Amino acid sequence: MRKKGFQQFLPLCILAVSCIFATGCLKSVGTNASLSATPDSLYLPASGSAMDTLLVLASASWTAQCNQPWVTMSSTSGNGNGFIVVSASSNIGSVSPRYASITVSSNGLSNQVSGVAQAAGVTVQAGNGSSGSGLAQLNSPMGISVDSNLYIFVADKNNNRVVVWVYTFPAGYLVAGNGTMGSALTELSGPNAEFVDASHNIYVCDAQNARITKWPPAATTGTVAAGSGVQGSGLDQLSDPSGVWVDANNNIFISDRGNNRVVEWASGASSGTVVAGNGVYGSALNQLASPGGIFMDASNNLYIADSANARIVKWPPGAAQGTVVAGPGTAGSGPDQLQSPSAVYVDKSGNIYVSDAGNNRVMKWGPGASSGTMVAGTGTAGSALNQLMNPSGVWVDIGGFIYVSDMGNNRVVRWAQ
Repeated sequence: MRKKGFQQFLPLCILAVSCIFATGCLKSVGTNASLSATPDSLYLPASGSAMDTLLVLASASWTAQCNQPWVTMSSTSGNGNGFIVVSASSNIGSVSPRYASITVSSNGLSNQVSGVAQAAGVTVQAGNGSSGSGLAQLNSPMGISVDSNLYIFVADKNNNRVVVWVYTFPAGYLVAGNGTMGSALTELSGPNAEFVDASHNIYVCDAQNARITKWPPAATTGTVAAGSGVQGSGLDQLSDPSGVWVDANNNIFISDRGNNRVVEWASGASSGTVVAGNGVYGSALNQLASPGGIFMDASNNLYIADSANARIVKWPPGAAQGTVVAGPGTAGSGPDQLQSPSAVYVDKSGNIYVSDAGNNRVMKWGPGASSGTMVAGTGTAGSALNQLMNPSGVWVDIGGFIYVSDMGNNRVVRWAQ
């Protein structure tokens, strides 16, 4: 059964706070909510650091205070919903106790969050690792995105739906599709990516239906925003679309995998324009080969996971060809190589994060770098918390945490940098 829209199910009349320094868990949510970190968590080494994001949901102004001087908070007050990036000093040394608490107050309500300083780690943010169709489960999750409220949107491919998970909540909420494969406007068929705009409209890559559908907040039916619904190579058609981005002018950019191109559909248009690739499978700089996820930066440069070419290409607006910014174009497992990259994210500093699916890892490439650094996964497929299996999506939140759609393990995991 469809849950209420994600804006509606969060009661703004309460104050809820969640802070998990690495492995903590949510204890309760409600009026005067009480949350804490697991008391027997890992400790913070003298040379280490810990960071997490404290999410505050409030209907009025609030203040925050911590009882330990070695804890740093990015903000100590706010008005309405907000967040606090919490970190422990890297030179904490042998200070005792390592136990800290943060008290958030609003309108006479007082909530205390506690945690034990510890090494940064990995936590499961969505899915329980078991393939299934329950709202606590995922089945081959692919594209993900995380908004400023730490809502995690997941294209749950084999469940034919898009779900949103609130940071630390144990189950997701259905926001697009009804979980049944089909071509009706209430249905999706193999969705593999999504984009959420500033008005909370969700654009879904409805891959097997060869279309992009738009779902307003709390909608139970989508509308076709691009594609004819029939696989094809015409400018009014798509073939296995695998990535979507919407700019500030509501132009829709689509990674048209089966046609080896990226197309732009103006808002309300009945056909698109090719903006990257020439429609021919190839490795020249004006070509793409089975492109996957896409990302657009503040200058409207497109970053494309050129999957079969084992590279990330940057395509400026109006350019006739792209520039390789990650991967040499030869598949491999070296730090300068990629293998079937599936998704890309670029932060405000120009660092490029690549979901390196074939190597079961996420790589981070600095601006102008000739090789990357592994920031998630071990490079070996597995289900341990430090491993990934065919990662298919990547995002970095406002606190710098890396979220990975761990498709083969049916979960979304979050890695601290």
